[in-house]
Parts: sequence; C-alpha cells; structure tokens
Amino acid sequence: MNKKTIGMLCGIYSIVAVVIFVLCGFLLNAWDKAWIVFIVSGAACAITSMIGNNMAKKDGQE
Repeated sequence: MNKKTIGMLCGIYSIVAVVIFVLCGFLLNAWDKAWIVFIVSGAACAITSMIGNNMAKKDGQE
C-alpha cells in the first residue's frame, strides 16, 4: 500500500466522520455524543497508516 492510497483512505474516513456527525446531530439530536466519530476516524486512519506502511516495508516499496 503506497502513501497516496493511505492518504486517500484517511481522507475518506474524515469525510465519513463528518457525514455521520451531522446526520446524528440533526436526525437524533445527538450533538453531545456524536463527536466520538472523530476519535474513531482518527484511530482508523492511524491503524490504516501503520498497516499500510508495514505492508510497504515487507514489499520493499518504502
């Protein structure tokens, strides 16, 4: 997995987090609880980055 792919996935996670936050806020009036999606998307981005970089090292793509 190259850096461009990792960046694209992290961008998708961020956009999805914003959409979920806004939907939960407007539809469920859960503004006070929905912020957790940003923590989850940040963690997902970090995990994706670690796994992708590890795969790239194994493939010799560094």
